[in-house]
Amino acid sequence: MEVLSPSSNVLQNLRRPVVTVGSFDGLHRAHQAILEEIERRAERIQGHSLVMTFEPHPRLVVDRGNAPALLTTRQEKLDLLKQWRIDFTLLWPFTEPLASLPASRFVKEILHERIGVHEMVIGHDHAFGHDRRGRLKTLQDLGQQFYFTVTAIEPVLYENKPISSTRIRRRLEKGDVVAAAQMLGRPYELEGSVVRGEGRGRGLQYPTANLDVPQRKLIPGDGVYAVRWKRNSDRTGGLVNIGVRPTFTGTHRTLELHLFDFQGSLYGEQVRIQFIERIREERKFTSGRSLTAQMKKDEQTARRLLAAR
Repeated sequence: MEVLSPSSNVLQNLRRPVVTVGSFDGLHRAHQAILEEIERRAERIQGHSLVMTFEPHPRLVVDRGNAPALLTTRQEKLDLLKQWRIDFTLLWPFTEPLASLPASRFVKEILHERIGVHEMVIGHDHAFGHDRRGRLKTLQDLGQQFYFTVTAIEPVLYENKPISSTRIRRRLEKGDVVAAAQMLGRPYELEGSVVRGEGRGRGLQYPTANLDVPQRKLIPGDGVYAVRWKRNSDRTGGLVNIGVRPTFTGTHRTLELHLFDFQGSLYGEQVRIQFIERIREERKFTSGRSLTAQMKKDEQTARRLLAAR
């Protein structure tokens, strides 16, 4: 897969491009159904498959105060897209002028004149253009005008409702990482750099690494989680505590990672963790000793959960 910018000369030489457009935050199972469809259609007509996505997330431009936390950073999204047989990903800057562009001009000036779209594949609820007024019927009418076809993918369901990035965010905010994984098609991941904390975990015989994650990346709801971690070729299990550490009268939210069977220092390194299951809520303990006893129980629970998956 080749990543393109709007100024790329490659756009002028695409062969019967089969295109999809969207934010694709999370690249969940419904998004994956769209990717599979553009792969099939491009292969059938010997054309190029192209994913057009936006940076930053459109809501950061049009409604910054209510913009959602991200399920995937830009790099995470690109890394996931590389797992598919997509020819090109076009990263288009989302700006206020683009947000104000009417649907008809978006199709004419960008999809038709810049990309030369041959076929489009969209989700069942796709909306585009100024105030998201462009819908399937609009796109089909414009397709007739500019000689491209439009295919809408049926919704992919979870618990009898369409999967969406919004539903996944809500489950993660509640700590339901199992449901989120079922909708994503993989465990939810966080990647961050290891920074120094207060060192209390080592005194409790449970040394922890504090993770500093990218701004706007969604952090699951407070609690203790069984996780897997990845660093280069290293793989092991662990526990993550998310919250304010009430036992130590903490005042700000942190993410602390304890790794099983690991010796060494991680300070300054990048670590990626996968959330497997929430074990319990965060709560205040009467002493460090009682907290250590609970962490031993949490470790046993986490090891059992990880061994079963």
